[in-house]
Amino acid sequence: MNVYLEVDEAFDELLKGLDEDSKAVQKAIRRAVRKLTQFLRRQLLQALSQTTGLKQKAFKNNQRLFIEVAKDGKSGRVWLGLNPIGLHHFGNPKQVNAGVKVRGKPLRQGAFTIQSSHGNTVVFKRKGKARFPIEYQTEAIDQLATPVVERIIKQAEERFFTLLEQELNYALNHE
Repeated sequence: MNVYLEVDEAFDELLKGLDEDSKAVQKAIRRAVRKLTQFLRRQLLQALSQTTGLKQKAFKNNQRLFIEVAKDGKSGRVWLGLNPIGLHHFGNPKQVNAGVKVRGKPLRQGAFTIQSSHGNTVVFKRKGKARFPIEYQTEAIDQLATPVVERIIKQAEERFFTLLEQELNYALNHE
């Protein structure tokens, strides 16, 4: 999921009367965009962690959340991966006779645990009656994450103008 903000009209209003091509204004815009993308990253990590009950590490380590600021500095992109997350991230999997239980999730019938090379206990399930192939067990987070992302995007629009005003003030009056 890419997060885009449309701020063209209000952006033009804020820059009215300023020389948009001056180095100070360009520098202020670049700093505001960079700070906004960092703000979005922090807010998304915190909100997704609270909503899903996962640690922020589950989103950071798997490259599910990264930011990118364009070379011209006028645009930034926050990418959020909403693919299903491994069941072991939701809690410590417990092997029981019927399958595997994880805190807050329904019993996975016929599943089993394996100790991974990273030291995690990972959950798998056989696809058929044969020993192989096996399937990695995951849990979808997209339905939980979508409303959170929409709420944070609304906050980000307001935050951008605050940051841009601060950066313009600093660039024009203090540098």
